[in-house]
Amino acid sequence: YAIVFAPRWEQFSWQTQHISTTIPYLVSDGNHEVTSEDSYGECGVPFSKRFYMPYKPNKWFYSVDYSYLHLVVVSTEFQPIWEQSNKALKWLEQDLASVDREVRPWVVVVGHRPLYISDYHQDRVKLSALQKRVLEPLFEKYDV
Repeated sequence: YAIVFAPRWEQFSWQTQHISTTIPYLVSDGNHEVTSEDSYGECGVPFSKRFYMPYKPNKWFYSVDYSYLHLVVVSTEFQPIWEQSNKALKWLEQDLASVDREVRPWVVVVGHRPLYISDYHQDRVKLSALQKRVLEPLFEKYDV
């Protein structure tokens, strides 16, 4: 993790440039990019400035179509997707409902935290359960 050490961000960019400059390189935020206690004050600034994302509707959740694939990226950190009042959750359902499966038969949703987990850290298990309770019915409904 970079943890407020800019040369580490530079090193990562240098190591991945042969990939990230030639093919789409889409990323999702994680706890080290967003939460103040894990990012040591970076709070997503390097992440949001170094990676150009489609940003529709915003940088925390977006979707893109590529060939037969509809890819959806959601934040599990900033305005967590599992909160029922979250506008990202409403957007996600609208986005999944709008996919023409004849054109894009493959739908993939990604985020930093896993939906299913086996871990001894109870906070991670709790977050996974919150996410699963909200997202699993949506994924079943739209065959994700």
